Amino acid sequence: MKQVVNPSGVIFNQLVHLDLNTFAEGWWDLLTCMLQDSPKLRFLKLTDNFYIGKDIPTGWKPPSSVPECLLHSLEAFEWFGYRGKQQNREMAAYVLKNSICLKTATFSPESTRLGKKNRMLKGLASIITASASVQILCG
Repeated sequence: MKQVVNPSGVIFNQLVHLDLNTFAEGWWDLLTCMLQDSPKLRFLKLTDNFYIGKDIPTGWKPPSSVPECLLHSLEAFEWFGYRGKQQNREMAAYVLKNSICLKTATFSPESTRLGKKNRMLKGLASIITASASVQILCG
């Protein structure tokens, strides 16, 4: 499996849209780094591309302080192939709880089983969000 290289110390002042594939080992560290170093980020899209027999790596830890983009600019958060595992839920909850300007959060579960899909989405909808006007959608 490929290791993700983090662009430590680089500030992405003009980055407003980030589309990140979440299968490579270390993607959670890259996401944390990109959130911290992209103060104008408005759109965040995560895509879980998993392969049969392999699971999405875990290990994400929240940043030590809330990134500026969550406090001032992030408007849309999308997660395609959302699997609802503990680390995924924690990461999604962190974004929802700290994104003050968030307007929409769209989750497209990878599961086609209706019961599992409903449980995942019900859990996300129960999270208290920082933005009073955010809409949590099922994609």
